[in-house]
Parts: sequence; C-alpha cells; structure tokens
Amino acid sequence: MRFCCPFLNGDGRMGVPFILRAINRGDATNHQFAQLAGKGGMPADCIEKADPAHGDGWRMQQHTVQMPNPFARGLDGRRGFLVVWVVDIGIGQAGHGFLLMRGGARGFGVSLPQLRPARKPGPVAPRAASRYRPRVLAQPPPLRLDDYDFILPEHLIAQAPIRPRDAARMLLVRPDGLEDRGVRDLPVLLGPGDVMVVNDTRVIPARLHARRGQARVEIMLNRHEEAGIWHALIRNARRLKAGDELTIEGAEECTARVLDNPDGGAARLDFGPDQARLAAALEKAGEVPLPPYIARPDGPTAEDASDYQTIFARRPGAVAAPTASLHFTEALLQALEARGVARVTVTLHVGAGTFLPVRSDDARAHKLHEEWGEITPEAAARLNAARAAGGRVIAIGTTALRLLESAVRPDGTIQPFRGLTDVYLLPGHEFHSADALMTNFHLPRSTLFMLVCAFAGDQRMRNAYNHAVMQGYRFYSYGDSSLLFRAKDAA
Repeated sequence: MRFCCPFLNGDGRMGVPFILRAINRGDATNHQFAQLAGKGGMPADCIEKADPAHGDGWRMQQHTVQMPNPFARGLDGRRGFLVVWVVDIGIGQAGHGFLLMRGGARGFGVSLPQLRPARKPGPVAPRAASRYRPRVLAQPPPLRLDDYDFILPEHLIAQAPIRPRDAARMLLVRPDGLEDRGVRDLPVLLGPGDVMVVNDTRVIPARLHARRGQARVEIMLNRHEEAGIWHALIRNARRLKAGDELTIEGAEECTARVLDNPDGGAARLDFGPDQARLAAALEKAGEVPLPPYIARPDGPTAEDASDYQTIFARRPGAVAAPTASLHFTEALLQALEARGVARVTVTLHVGAGTFLPVRSDDARAHKLHEEWGEITPEAAARLNAARAAGGRVIAIGTTALRLLESAVRPDGTIQPFRGLTDVYLLPGHEFHSADALMTNFHLPRSTLFMLVCAFAGDQRMRNAYNHAVMQGYRFYSYGDSSLLFRAKDAA
C-alpha cells in the first residue's frame, strides 16, 4: 500500500511517500526494497537523496526496517513481515527521523518534528544510521465467524458409535485431493518410523445436580485446581454468590462451598479436603457429560459410560472425550504396531469449555478455558528422535495437537510440558509439531472447525466438509473420522 502526502512546503510541514508491504520470510532483499521504493519515488535502502525543491541542504536518507507482522500471512502459511520505510531528514548538520507508527483499515499516521531550514545550505556528510524501535499498533484483522459456517443435515449427527469402533469411515484429506477410506486403513496410510500421539485422559462423571436451599443448579466440573477445589461451569449461576453452600442431589453427604462470585457462569467450588468423598459422590450421582448434540432426554445410558471412553484412557480428569481416539481397537493397535508405527502418550484433561459456542462475531475475541496437560521428558525425547530419524508425527485428535503446539519450539523441537494451556489455534497459526492430524468432523462456527482449517487450509477443509455431507459421513463425537495432512499453504 502506498500513502502520499504533499512535499515540504513553506510552513514547515513535510510529507513523503510511504510504502507498506507484507512479504514472506526470506523475501526481504535489498533489490526488492529498491523496486518498491522506486515505485513510490523513494531511493533504495540506505541511499541519500536531495530534495530538488530545496537544494542539498535538505536531504533524505532512507532505511528499511523489518518487523514481525502478526496479521500478515504468506501463501506458504508462514508469518509475514511488515516492511516500513524510515526516512531521515537531514537539515544542515542536524537531522530528524520519523517512522510510520500505525496501520490498519482506518489509515496510517505519522508524527513529524517541526522543521527549520539550515543556516547555511550546502552538501551534508552522510550521517550514521539512527536506531529505531518500531512498534506496530495495528491489530490483526477480524476473523469472521460467518466464514466458518456450513449447513449440516441433522440426520448426519451420530447418536451412537458404529460397532466395532474401527469400522468407521475415514476421509483422507491431502493437499492434492480427497479420498474415501476407512479407519482400518490407517496402518496402510502410515509407515515405519511414524509416531502417533494419543491422549490418555479419562472422562469423569462430571455433571452434577445440586441445591442451594430450594434453588436447583447444574454443575459441570471443569478443572481440578488443588486439593478439593474445582473450577466449574454452573447453570443458573446468577442465583449464587460467594459463601453459598451447595448440596449434591443423590449424594447429600457431599457439599460444595462457592469460593467466589460466579463470572460468566463459572466459579470455583470447594468440596473439602476429603477427595475420596467427592470421588464416591461422582460415581454415585455424577453423569457422563455427553455433548449437547447427543440427544439423551433421560440422561446418558449405560452404553454411553463405556462408549464415551477411549481405549487409551488412564488418568481421570476430563469432562469430554478426545473423540478421535474412540475409533481405536486392540486389533487396530496390533496392526499399527506390526507396521512399525510407534505410539507416544500425553495427557490433556479436556475441559467443559470445549462445549461453549463462540458468541462473538470476531472469532479472535473468543477465549478458551485453561486445561491441564503434561508431556513427560521421555515422551518429548521420543517425539524428537522420531522426527530426527525422518518419521512423521501424527496427532490423534485436536486435544493432542493443542498440547503439542503448547510445547513446541519454532524449529519443531518438542519440550517437556506440565501445566495449564489455553492455546487457541486459528487460521493464520503456523504449526510446527505435527505432520498429520486424525480427527472427527466438527460443528460449524466452532473453534475446532477453525482449527482444522488452520491446519489443512480453509478452502481445502470447506471442500472436505462439503464432500463429507454429500457422501453421508457421520459427524461429531460418535461419528466418522478424517486424516488431515498439514498443508504448507494452509493459511
């Protein structure tokens, strides 16, 4: 983009052409700078130029400054840069500099010092380049939620898993096209040296019904914080305040005290130091927190208690299953092992925030709840060794991918991780940790649909979902699967 102002005039004001351009990493050569500068009437990088209207006493020296641009993306999905022309104005033996400081759809502004003519016009010796500390005030452009909407016939929403689990269909999404396969084809699609990353979290019966006096509330446990204290989402939370005591229906011996005033339907609850009492109450009165699109008017069934649990489940703490793993059976794991495909286990306790819709028109304004995760040093070492040996990292589920991206360095090295993450993977994100992603089909206008678009490319995933609808694939937690290969031009 090019912005022009009048040249220096008699009242001490000055303007020069500016050029602002987003370029890809590695694209910043002096030759290109010079080309762009030439189009705007500016000299090439680090070249002085006299203003003909005012003689050699008024000289301009141009420098280029390259800075990360958080809202620009190249076609290869890598971060772009802002290239800003910085102009030094030499006035006699003195000099002034100014820099374009603000950008965006609302325009650009520049601050100029008051200029005075030199006492004795004449040639000026080149001055050492000044140090500038540029800052970008522009915000990334909005990410319109409407752009991630699609029509899904209700009959395609799976209400129960297919049996056996590995009999589900799987849509292969490569950069060069789509292919209808099955989950049982996974050993053929992967190869020796590849490593799958699976999430071993175990779903707990986290939905509880409680009373405060005669008022009823519904509690969805979200995240365990410390001994006896849980972060929870509460329906009818407006009725509650700090200090209120809640009695669990069906397990009246278990109570919880509200520690702080609910904010946005969320609050911290203290169940007391006896964790065994809470565990017993969950087994006695808790419900499996099925997603709202699985219709169970009378509550979850006995089959749901096992169907909504993966074969890898070991560590209790999740309120939602990592549903991509629901497709695995012992027979499939044996076939993958025979193929030479390794498996690494990580933990991410999926929180209730996964069910929350995006309510802002700009998806960037949405906030994810923090979730606890762990990548052990041993797991990180195995992943890095596999990558160094030429193997591919296959994230089984978006939960595994989010945890990996929370722990990866820009060079692709996975670091050990233990703690909370609220990483939010939107189109524009540059992935470093995984080469492929196995995942189910997600809701329209959801953070997870935007995640797969970020990983494999917006248009590619729109085409894939249109194909899945036309071919009758089953959607959501109990539905069919897809295998996405990371596209270099995903952005």
